[in-house]
Parts: sequence; structure tokens; C-alpha cells
Amino acid sequence: MVQVPSPLNNLRTQTFPGKPGFTEHDLPTLSGKVYMVTGSNTGEGKELARMLA
Repeated sequence: MVQVPSPLNNLRTQTFPGKPGFTEHDLPTLSGKVYMVTGSNTGEGKELARMLA
């Protein structure tokens, strides 16, 4: 049986997100390199820009 997400389940996952799968410890050394992050005003792009700052 397929479980359809309810609005309450959606609210729960947004309020209490799970453990992140990618952190600043997973980034390779980027010294001497130029990088560009697009979409850095929200979501994953924002978090990546925060890690790279």
C-alpha cells in the first residue's frame, strides 16, 4: 500500500528535518580554486554558500 503524505506529516518533516547527508566536512580542499553557487538565496544553494564562506 502506498502511503500518501498528509499535511501534518509534511509539517513534521519541515519542522524537524532529518540528519543532513552532506556537511562541510565532506567538502574537498578548495584553496586556489574559483567556485560559483547559483540559487544561493534559499535551500541547498544557501547552505553550500554558507559552508564555502
